[in-house]
Amino acid sequence: MAEFPGHFFVVEKNTEGAEELRCSICRCVVDHSRKDSVEKHLVTQKHASLEEEKRNALTSASTLFDFGLARENVPIGSGATLSQDHKSWRVLVLHTILKAGIPLAKIDDLREILEHHSPHSLTHSSHMAKMIPGLLKSMKAKTEGLIKGRKVVILFDGTPHIGEVLSIVVRFWNGRLRQRLLSFVHLDKPPTAVDLYRVRFHGFRHRYLLSFAL
Repeated sequence: MAEFPGHFFVVEKNTEGAEELRCSICRCVVDHSRKDSVEKHLVTQKHASLEEEKRNALTSASTLFDFGLARENVPIGSGATLSQDHKSWRVLVLHTILKAGIPLAKIDDLREILEHHSPHSLTHSSHMAKMIPGLLKSMKAKTEGLIKGRKVVILFDGTPHIGEVLSIVVRFWNGRLRQRLLSFVHLDKPPTAVDLYRVRFHGFRHRYLLSFAL
């Protein structure tokens, strides 16, 4: 383990109680009795491909952490100081859970399986929830960077009879057709066309330097 840091190896006990070296991304046992066996595993096409995907995912999560959580100094859990990779993994888990529409409290039920395939640990959902404001801020910044100055198609819809909710979505071309939620708000009353232009469209145009026709 010490000779191969950062390669997603974990030491676990097998059914007979003996310790064995496992690759958490390839999900296989690696012969640790010989150094060259570990080195050969690292250069296999399967491991190299999976490791690249894993690092790209962690880099994405690290960017989210840097943009949002680091600036806000949002707690990432109690206990000892965590490494950047550890923090990034927690952000990635939080982002994935929320994106899938899974209730945040379910993290506690999924914790065992999530930790089993990662060298890092999670924390209780109540601590994970404290990362949401920073994550939201970072996602807004990312969306702003994607659409700022672009020509976009803007869509809006609402529920005028139940809850007075209004959602605004933009679609744009960036090598392929993309779509992003720009706003989701509760209203006191159904908006008129004038309200939509003055309060929403006009404000979005100046904030994001958007180009669109009404």
